[in-house]
Amino acid sequence: MNIKAQLTSYENVPFTITLTAPVEDWRAAMKQLTKLKEHGYYTWPLSGFVSSIDKMLSDLDKTHFDVLVKE
Repeated sequence: MNIKAQLTSYENVPFTITLTAPVEDWRAAMKQLTKLKEHGYYTWPLSGFVSSIDKMLSDLDKTHFDVLVKE
């Protein structure tokens, strides 16, 4: 059996990017992105990226706090 397929456009094909970096690098990135926003604004997809970094850092901080302050 011979099968041919042709991808005419990949613009609507979802994909995932995984980025790994030390937490201090993510905090530094957030500082730079905050400065960028002070001089204007950013829209999607950058706003979604910033939101995901912010949530990750917030979750890490909450987890760290919960470990340190255990009753």
